Amino acid sequence: MREVRVDLLGRDDITDFLGEDAGSLTVYESNGLDTPVLDHSGAASLTQTGASGAELQYRLVAPATAGFLYVQLPDPHDGQREITGAARSDGKAIRADNVWLSRVRDGIGWRYFINLFDAATSGEYRLAMGPRQLGPLAPVMQFIPDRIVAPGEQVSFILEASDPNGTRPTITAQPLPLGAQLFPDSIDLPDLTLMVFDWTPAGNQEGAYDIAYTASDGELSTTQIARITVCGVTDSDCDGMDDAWERTRFGTLSRDGSGDFDRDGISDLDEYRNGSDPTEPDASLTLHLPAGLSFFAFPGPVADAHATCQTLLTTLGEIGAGSNLMRINAATQRIESCAVGDAADFPLEPGIGYIARLSSAHDIAVSAANGCAAAPLEPGINLRGHPAPTVDLGCFAWLETNAPETVSAIGRFDPRTGRFEYCGWLDSGSGSAPAGTDFPVESGRGYRIDSVSGDDLQLPGCP
Repeated sequence: MREVRVDLLGRDDITDFLGEDAGSLTVYESNGLDTPVLDHSGAASLTQTGASGAELQYRLVAPATAGFLYVQLPDPHDGQREITGAARSDGKAIRADNVWLSRVRDGIGWRYFINLFDAATSGEYRLAMGPRQLGPLAPVMQFIPDRIVAPGEQVSFILEASDPNGTRPTITAQPLPLGAQLFPDSIDLPDLTLMVFDWTPAGNQEGAYDIAYTASDGELSTTQIARITVCGVTDSDCDGMDDAWERTRFGTLSRDGSGDFDRDGISDLDEYRNGSDPTEPDASLTLHLPAGLSFFAFPGPVADAHATCQTLLTTLGEIGAGSNLMRINAATQRIESCAVGDAADFPLEPGIGYIARLSSAHDIAVSAANGCAAAPLEPGINLRGHPAPTVDLGCFAWLETNAPETVSAIGRFDPRTGRFEYCGWLDSGSGSAPAGTDFPVESGRGYRIDSVSGDDLQLPGCP
């Protein structure tokens, strides 16, 4: 949809991307975080409040939101004016990346819109619109997501680009894999270029293909790079587990290897690699901390060797400069960090989520005793674990046991991709329903819990 900028405290100043996938919005941040965005367009309004010379003032009102918010409203000037300024009611200036004009063809003509993206907002804004003054602008391309396909499976999609200056841009793709084609779509629209990418990978074309798609008006250009991953013949979903093994154990290919079907602390992928049965729990509970970044939580009482940040890092031998543990102070919404050799330290408690950045992978034995206890949330971002989820508990069901104002979204970090997966409430205009990824909820993982009002987190499976 759009390049935006997440300007929350602690974020970088690198461009992020607001995209739509399967009917829900996600902001893909440059630091690897993927966070759901609530679309409150149906509950927002735009009202003219006055004028100052050639400039017109407007008041935009949307629901207060603790997480990320997106609003799209009809442009009262049909693209004939531009946004010259925007500010939130608390005085925060909205940067130009995050408030913009757009248009969509409706089959007869164009429909024009005002768009706004923000976070942790009271929901009230002041907008100013002045006469339109266009200079040379680069073409705009529709977002192109990464794709995963099996050999012999066709991958075909439309590339779309337009030019704010009114010319028709060209679209190219390089390098094209052997057998791939790029050709004009059968639909011919003025001021809009539509091209079709089409490819059916052969059995010997397994691998990752990074393709650069460029829209150019002859002077300025815009480029997106998207990856097409072709899986192996015996692993059609690219999860590292043989398809026949998955069907025998699970009866489906829907599990991606990161889950823990029997809840014994050993992932499905590690069960496959170890030759063990992923449907029979192991007697001991093992917490796997991979090299790099991961999110974890102790499901039960914490051993003395793991009782604090400093003792856990020392026990693991993670004494290098790049190794540390982090937690979110939910009350202040700040990240607190500790590493071996510095003065910072904090206790490690059951049920709290922690972030580990480690130089090597570690498997640590932890108590499997039931650690169910009250799990209070603060408004904003919380890190929490679930000590005893039911076998079939997924993100949607966990979300639905909590009120929308208590839990607005739940996210888990995937160390393999370096990105978050989320489920959250989607406002369709006629009510809210869970949307996003319905991933399994597992003991030992740390989850990001977004809350609007706070209150106790409900833990299905706990008494």
